[in-house]
Amino acid sequence: MPIQEQNIKFLASQVMDDVPEGGGAATGNEIPDGVMNNVFPDISDLDRAMGRFNLRKLHLAVRTLSTDMLGGAKIVVTALPEDPAIGYTLFTTNDPFDTRAEAANRVEAYLFKGPMWHGALFENHITGMRQIRIIQRDDTTTLPPRGKTLCLVQNEGQPNEIEQYVRVTEVSAEMQTFTGEGGKPFERLIVSLDLSDALRHDFTGHQVNEYDVYDYDTGARLRDTTVADATRYFGAQPLTQAAAIGDVQLRAASMFTQLVPAAQSEEPLTYKALNPDLIQQIEAGTRTVEVAQQAHTKARQVTVENRSQNWNETLAPAPAPGAFSVSFMAQGNWYTLTDNGEGAVLGSDPGFGTGTVDYVTGTVSLTTGALPDAGSQIIYTYGSRVHYEVRSGTEAINADQATVHFAVENTPVKADTVTLTWTAGGETKTATSDAMGTITGDATGRIDPTTGEGEIIVTTLPDRGADLAIAYQWLEATDPSKTASKTESLPAASPITTSEGIKDQSLRLTFGITSTSGTELGDLTAVNRAGDL
Repeated sequence: MPIQEQNIKFLASQVMDDVPEGGGAATGNEIPDGVMNNVFPDISDLDRAMGRFNLRKLHLAVRTLSTDMLGGAKIVVTALPEDPAIGYTLFTTNDPFDTRAEAANRVEAYLFKGPMWHGALFENHITGMRQIRIIQRDDTTTLPPRGKTLCLVQNEGQPNEIEQYVRVTEVSAEMQTFTGEGGKPFERLIVSLDLSDALRHDFTGHQVNEYDVYDYDTGARLRDTTVADATRYFGAQPLTQAAAIGDVQLRAASMFTQLVPAAQSEEPLTYKALNPDLIQQIEAGTRTVEVAQQAHTKARQVTVENRSQNWNETLAPAPAPGAFSVSFMAQGNWYTLTDNGEGAVLGSDPGFGTGTVDYVTGTVSLTTGALPDAGSQIIYTYGSRVHYEVRSGTEAINADQATVHFAVENTPVKADTVTLTWTAGGETKTATSDAMGTITGDATGRIDPTTGEGEIIVTTLPDRGADLAIAYQWLEATDPSKTASKTESLPAASPITTSEGIKDQSLRLTFGITSTSGTELGDLTAVNRAGDL
């Protein structure tokens, strides 16, 4: 007797409930067809507001006394829920005896822990916390975006290893100041991450240190995640166009379905540049300089038709070495690859993808670690050398000293009151002058008290945009109507007599020097300092 439709039955598993021991082996209990809540319970108001992941294990059986072979067995979802917030998905673990906990692990394994995240867990975290705090070096490091999944690992590689995957729902960051060795302050970025699920274990964190060296034998590791696709899922989608007999192509509403509860939040961004700033390094003679530039960007649309893991692009103008990056989205997560300055395009993990870039022709070849999402974009961001001309080569440009010229407004200056301050490397630098106008301290140089002009040679280049602050005192005439200068010719070794006493550093004598043959050799200027000229 052949196998009929009524002979194919669904059988319940040992535990039909959302508990860790749910599932298990098949029972003889038949699941009746067309009966309300025969597999899943009703949806409560709380489930509708917060979301829920229901998992049930069903077994397929053929109830017949014959020994006929069942060929072409398949399961099809023929009706979709009317509520768009509900989704049905089928998958198999190929294990007739596994439980709900084991099957849930397969669902969670769509992501696998990858390389270390560029941050460390800040201090200890205990079970039940829905927020973690991490240490990152500065605000130039990438923050975990909303929706990012990270992996916390305690005692990695040991028998008592504990790990938990956490999804980020909210991100905030604050630059904080800490005290290092010798009382020297330093800054680190403390990032607070709100989580979609509470911590299920205690995790040991780390204390901030200025060398960013952490003991992972006792403290937890924070790892990035990469797409693993450990399980294949099957579902159904409505058609956007009616199909007819003989059609070989169908157009569905989407290739995605809901697997686990998810929430979306929006945050408006204002006063943001469409193309970001970037810094490229340019070799200029004996020095390497950093040049800020608005980035070039180019986007390539990913569609169902062109979706692939290999992408080629020719960029104009050609990218500069060390100033190129490409980003793509896979499974809702963004991945960024950057060039190493030698033509290779790499990610923080080889599983994210790889590629090459030609700095002469602008040709980019990219292989992504996973298929980019349809509807997303491949985004190229880079700087170019075409906007700059390297004009190094002369001694004036390739100077071996950093000289800063300055002039003060009021003269004559009391040289021993001059103090110069500026910032270099975030620290305040100071230099002072003595009564002779010699400048020492964090810079060396001279100042002419009469003209107020001077120059300093700094030992450390000032910060970009830093100001040179000059504090000083100067002399003012008690009677501005009296002449302060006189020109006359005097015999050699003649005394000079003034009508009034001369204040220190207020007398300036200029002598014209002429050779015995009558050739003018220039002028000699003398200034009184501490009684001497």
